[in-house]
This record gives sequence, structure tokens and C-alpha cells, in this order.
Amino acid sequence: MLFSQPNSRERKFLYWLPIAFSILFLLHCGKKEAKESVVAVVGDRTISLTSFQRGYLPVILYGDKFDSPETRVQTLDYLIGDKLLAQEAERVHLDTMPILKHVRRVAEHKAMARHLYDEWVREKIPEPTEEELREAFARNNKQLFVRHLFAPSAEAADSLYALLESGRMTFEEIASRIYADSLLAENGGALGWLEWGDLDENLENAAYESPVGEFTRPVRSQYGWHILRVDDFKRQMIVSEDDFQKKKKFLKNRIYERREAVVSKQVMNEFMEAQNVQFDREITRPVFTAIIARRSADETLAPEEQSSSPEREFATLEDELLPYLDQMLVTFAGEGWTVREFLDRLPEMDRRHFYGNLYVGLANMIRDELLGREAEAKGYDQKPDVVEEVRDREDKLLAQLYLQSLYDTLTITDQIVNTWYHENWRQRYHAPDSLWLQEILVTDKAFADSLMYRLRTGANFDEMARRYSKRHGLQGAPGDLGWQVGGKTPFVTQYENALKVQQNIPVGPVETEDGWSIVRYTQQRRYPLPLDRIREKVRQDVENYRQAVVRNEALEKARTEYEIVRHDEVLNQIDEVE
Repeated sequence: MLFSQPNSRERKFLYWLPIAFSILFLLHCGKKEAKESVVAVVGDRTISLTSFQRGYLPVILYGDKFDSPETRVQTLDYLIGDKLLAQEAERVHLDTMPILKHVRRVAEHKAMARHLYDEWVREKIPEPTEEELREAFARNNKQLFVRHLFAPSAEAADSLYALLESGRMTFEEIASRIYADSLLAENGGALGWLEWGDLDENLENAAYESPVGEFTRPVRSQYGWHILRVDDFKRQMIVSEDDFQKKKKFLKNRIYERREAVVSKQVMNEFMEAQNVQFDREITRPVFTAIIARRSADETLAPEEQSSSPEREFATLEDELLPYLDQMLVTFAGEGWTVREFLDRLPEMDRRHFYGNLYVGLANMIRDELLGREAEAKGYDQKPDVVEEVRDREDKLLAQLYLQSLYDTLTITDQIVNTWYHENWRQRYHAPDSLWLQEILVTDKAFADSLMYRLRTGANFDEMARRYSKRHGLQGAPGDLGWQVGGKTPFVTQYENALKVQQNIPVGPVETEDGWSIVRYTQQRRYPLPLDRIREKVRQDVENYRQAVVRNEALEKARTEYEIVRHDEVLNQIDEVE
């Protein structure tokens, strides 16, 4: 292998944003701000349009719902519920729990980061010019088949370029030598057919400007150095000025997003490099080992035994790490955190990193802390939108804590599980249906179609089976296949098709190994799955149902305690946001 390379499976060099700023795309998806309005007032809480959007976007982006008036109203109902339950939580003093300190800090840092993002990133990105938009439009209508060679440094890329120029090795031969990725090694570094926007901007410029069949000079991207070769292209020939105008907004946003990704990564890298983060490996090793052992033990518990509260999850760590508590774990920006200070902040670590790379998780916590200080120094913690977002996040947690306090009072006995099972097995816990199947089997598709037509116009199924079916009845009568059960029947195709229609309705013809089959079922039996096999599932269903009842009852009670004023018509203003 001539040179090493990064993960070449990322063949299209898709863009990514630094984690610190990733959430910002959700709330910065357009330049025009939503008109600020009040969507609802719930007791002493207010839900603004911005607050609603913050809760609504994840529903649309990550849930199974589409944007609609009904979905908006349902989301508002849920947010109102959180505000009601949060005030109930305060009434019973759940707002004094230590976990709220961590939630408040994380929420505040994220909210303030958006203002830093505007200042450090968005304001530095120039608007695409008309010329750039027209060039993008032309490229958007042209696909390229691209190969590439990767090198980690300019010197390495120059060596590859010299090899190509000398003719001693072909593009494909070099690719077979430098790539550990077997696919890229075997296909000559082929990235395949690419569209405008698939490549890093520098690579894209080189590819679209390169003649077909010629390799480029080394080109730098945010990943390293590359030599490209365009082998072919496909162009959409018929385009008009009207097509350009219709596409203009998309092109503008796409160019802006690509530049935004590059600038944000550069800004974040420069910021963190200046902080000089240094881990004490002799201290991190036992500390992280204790955390890993703790999280592994928790993961082995049954779902109902696993702790959902970080407070409980980390409760014994200080005792385990007592000799290290005052040792310096990490230094940065002329200061540092002891093990004790790190453990105090541990509930704030992103759960992906807590169960993944703890060094990355700790570095991100430091990053968020330093970004928060920068933002506070600029007074961003006093911004109304920051205060509102922190309040929303606190209220969401308070609602969860209040509900959990109610859920903890629920007792689910074996008798309750048994009763639920017997009342619901037909709808929820039945084994595959047993069907008494009848079949007419013939060898000719056209003949089967004619028989199906006659059945639909009133012909007798039993008589037709007796006269025409090539399979003698397995249960005595012609065409009778007898009782068949899903997962056990040898007549899988017949069984599955019969299930699609109502009892006594023929379906088909369908092709089987033996010929063309028309089938129906004349009887159906349903049996329960054994409770001892599914007891935990039934118990969970009971718990989910009873918790839903408890939540609804808590909301009904809270609605009598707090005044609610809704402005559903304000939800339509979301349409005004680009």
C-alpha cells in the first residue's frame, strides 16, 4: 500500500456539521424569522410560536407524522399538557431536584450557541451571486462518472500525480495499491455517477472543469488531497430560463448549506485547538474504567430495573473513585477539571458518548462549557429566546418527573396481568389463525381465470372443486386442504392469500409449485399464545396502558386548576417561514 487513507467507504464525501452546531439547522433552516406570537397561555406559562416550532420540528423530522393542521393541534395539545404537569410538579416541590441544574445548564448552552453560531458562522458566509447560481444550475443538470485517488498530504498527492504523468502506472493500478477498501481497490477508485452537491466544493469544481478522460492535478478537500478523473457524463439537454427561476431558491439554499458546513467545521476546529485540551491518561484510565463497568452493569438489568435517572445511575461512582476525586482529570484554556468536578457534570454528557467514546464525550462537555462562557460574556444568557428555551426544557423534565412520581405508585400484580391477558388476547396475543382451507387447483392459467370468473358470478365452489381440482381432498371432500396454521402449513401461498379476504370468499388464481390455485377458508379458529411465554410483554402493555390512564387523569385534574387560553389560528404562521 503506497499511502494510508481515511474511511473510503464515505465515497461521496457527504458533509457533516460539528456536533456543537448540529442542532442549529433545525432552527436556522431559513433566513426569514417567524412572526412572534403567542400560541397558548397555560396558567403562568406561555407557549410562543417559536417555542411551538422547537417542539414541532422533531415530530415532523423524526416521527411518523406529516405536517398537517391536525398534527399541529395534536402537538400543541401535548405541549400544553407538559406546561400543566410542570406546574403541578412545582406545586409538590419537584423543582428542587438536583437534576434540574444539569438540564438547565445543557439547555442554556445549546440556546446560547445559536447566537454564537450567527456571529461566528452565518454572518461570515457570502450570499451566492447570480453567476454562481447559474453555474450551479448548469451543473445540476449534468451527472458525472468520477474516479478518485486519495492521499493524506500534498507531498503524497504529488507523488501519485508524478506516477500518472510518467505513465508507469495507470489510474486503476494506483487505486488497487492505495485503497484498503476492497471495492475502491477493485473498481479503480470509482465513486460512480455523482450529481451536483455530492462532492466537496473544491472537488466538484475540479471535476466539472475537467475534460472527460483526463486526470486533474491534486485538489485539496477538508479530508485530504485527491486526484480525480471524469470518465463520462450525462446531461439534461432541454432546460429553460423558467426552469432556472423555479430551481433558484433550492440552488441558493444548497450552496449556502455547503459553505456553512465548511465554515462551521473550520471555526469549531480553530476554537478547540486554541483551548489546548490535555487529558491525564493515568487518571482518565481508572475513571473511565469505573464508568464503563458501571454502565455495563446497568445494561445487563431487565428493562424495568434499568435506571432512567442519571442521578441514580452515577450515584455510587464517587465512592468507587474516592482516591482520585481531587486529582486533575483534564486541563484546558489554563484551567482544568478534577475527577470530582467531572463527575458532577457527568449527567450532562450526551448519552451516545456515555455509551460510546468517553474521551469524545468529555471533550464535547469542555467545548460546551467554553462556548457557554463565551456566550455569557456577550450577554446571550439574557436573550428572551434563550430564557424561553431553558424554561421549556425545564418544564418538559418537570412534567416527566411529576408523571414518574405518579407511575411509581402503580402496582401491577400477577392477577392484574392475568385479567388483562384474558380480556385482550383475541386482539393482542393470539397465535396464528387456524383456517379450514378449500382449493381448486388447475394447471392452466387461462382456465383458472375462467373458473374464477364463474365463481364470482355465482358458481358453487364445492361443485367446481369436485369437477376440476387436480388435488384430491386431503380431508376426504374434493378440494379440502383441512385445518392449516400459519408457520406450520405446507400451503403457505394458499394460506396467506386466504387471510387477505373474508370467510367463504374465493381468492386467486395464484401460482404455486403444483399449478394455479383458487382458495377460500370456510372456518376460522383463534387460540391464545401461552401466557407464560409472553408474560413480560403483557406486563409492559398493562403498564403502558395504566400510565396513559394516569397521565390523562392528571391532565384532567390540572385543567381544572389552571386557566388555558389557546390561539390555534396562530399555528398557520409557520407557513410564513421559508
